[in-house]
Amino acid sequence: MRILITGVLVGVVAIVAAVVWRSQSVEPRPTVSDEAGVLTIAVLADDVTVKESSVADFKKIDKEARVGEGAEIKTSATGRASILYPSGTIANLIGDTHTVVKNLNFDGRQSKLRLMVGGIRSKLKNILNVGDFYQVETENMVASVRGTEFGVNFTNGISVIEVFENKVEVQAVDPKTGQPIEGGFV
Repeated sequence: MRILITGVLVGVVAIVAAVVWRSQSVEPRPTVSDEAGVLTIAVLADDVTVKESSVADFKKIDKEARVGEGAEIKTSATGRASILYPSGTIANLIGDTHTVVKNLNFDGRQSKLRLMVGGIRSKLKNILNVGDFYQVETENMVASVRGTEFGVNFTNGISVIEVFENKVEVQAVDPKTGQPIEGGFV
């Protein structure tokens, strides 16, 4: 009986030690920034670079970085990243993407991303209050939403919108002037 109790105790200690060791060896998940006017960029696959508006050069992000309005984010062909908003919204950048954070209010409930090239898949949360908006614009269109999941791809001057949940309002933009085209809503 003593051998059985000792065996059970050794087994329990081994399991507890394994759980503690595993919890310490797992990398921490990126956290959403609670700083005013700041987004978190989480690297999902290498190579991701960022350039703040006040800096001349891009720098590589290893795990995560905090950025503000005016920041530019680039992913290589193999790179992927997530932009994490304080409101819970997530914008996933695919490989070969270059985007700019054009507008960002203090808590991320008003946001505009400029997609220079590549693709963004967005999952919005809590965009329900009056005055809240989330937009992704390219050279020739603007996608505006209030609580949905959608993707925007822009390559070789062609914008493609994929709507996965709810509705997205799309407006054509004149590539020469950057202004919305009257009546160009979809």
